[in-house]
Amino acid sequence: MPRLYVLIGLALILARPLSAADWTPIGLSGGGAMFGPAISPADPGRLLVHCDMSGVYRSADAGRTWTLIHADQLQASTQCRPAFHPHRADVAYSPHSWSDRLRVTRDGGLTWSELGALGGLPVGEIGVVAGEPDRLLVGVGEAVSCSRDGGITWQRCAGPRGRVIGYHFAASAWWVATGEGIWASSDEGATWQERTGGLPGRGLRGFSGGTRDGRTLLYCTLPCRVEGGRLAVAGRAG
Repeated sequence: MPRLYVLIGLALILARPLSAADWTPIGLSGGGAMFGPAISPADPGRLLVHCDMSGVYRSADAGRTWTLIHADQLQASTQCRPAFHPHRADVAYSPHSWSDRLRVTRDGGLTWSELGALGGLPVGEIGVVAGEPDRLLVGVGEAVSCSRDGGITWQRCAGPRGRVIGYHFAASAWWVATGEGIWASSDEGATWQERTGGLPGRGLRGFSGGTRDGRTLLYCTLPCRVEGGRLAVAGRAG
């Protein structure tokens, strides 16, 4: 008899149409891993993170609470990290599922609109030039593309190759780091020169930079191993 009651109750529940009011997001969930966390430089309390179960979450209180972005607006990608506008906390750029187009929000993540076609899957990192926020860079496959109109149109950068791992933008130069090396542009992305010389090898894993009083310092990490009792970095022992 108890089993019959359960079946009748389940049938009644399924017979009633569900509405949005029947469901309440309770935070990060989905049973998968989280990828590509992004923090707004204009408001460190604003965060975005992608889940490999297709959901994208946003927080406006430094991660104390999270809201799942509706799938019609944005779906997750584990291949590329989203990026916030450097000065406007409500503006952010993100990959969308397996699309070759980034999406942008201008209302803190409530709604997202599609940008121009990249011609390939966005991978690695999105860069927003701090002094000129309509200028964007993004990894596309094993190359880098640049936009000068906020992502409406894109042009492939001649020079940088490999999966993008980071950027640094200074008044005198833009820097792009990939797994294959480091490139610099002194003309806002029109031309690029490789600046990998001096590194012990390639295979970069991490990259960061800072500029102060006209002086730029760049930092990168490379894999290492032990060969014959000596530390070897990217094929060179020392």
